[in-house]
Amino acid sequence: MNKLVIIGNGFDLAHGLKTKYSDFLLWEINEAFKKVSQYIKSPLFEVESSNIIQDHNSKPLQFKKIADFLKFKEDYKRDVRITYLFSFIERLIIISNKNWVDVETEYFQELINVYHGFEKFGYIDVESLSDLNTGFEVLKKELELYLKTLNSVENDPEVKNTLLEVYQDSYNDS
Repeated sequence: MNKLVIIGNGFDLAHGLKTKYSDFLLWEINEAFKKVSQYIKSPLFEVESSNIIQDHNSKPLQFKKIADFLKFKEDYKRDVRITYLFSFIERLIIISNKNWVDVETEYFQELINVYHGFEKFGYIDVESLSDLNTGFEVLKKELELYLKTLNSVENDPEVKNTLLEVYQDSYNDS
């Protein structure tokens, strides 16, 4: 007999996997800042500075939370310029600092904004639409890269044991 085990929303987080969008965005930021340089380019943003960007020990700057990155951005706004390569990336970072972020909903909201521009002016802002779609594709590719860096279920004994228990319980019930 074949069995289907359905794992509900939150299973990954309950087992300590860093799968929230905020985890991904923090990883993306820290990956970029691993470069000790005056100019940093990531697939989502660019950073330019009058000085080499590093911590007080001359090591790459790394952030523990997105709030730390936003504080850095505010504290050094005269010396460091951060340019987001796609219009909605900055918004995602700010929202992910405050609470759970739903990237798909934010993307859809941006699409609605483009449509409202069409209603108002009678034409579609092709450049904004292209920027949005390109940014979303880059975001998806980067998210896929990030997820590949996480421990897989097979390598996590706690998750593996939980799945085995669920399977054994369902097998014993039949």
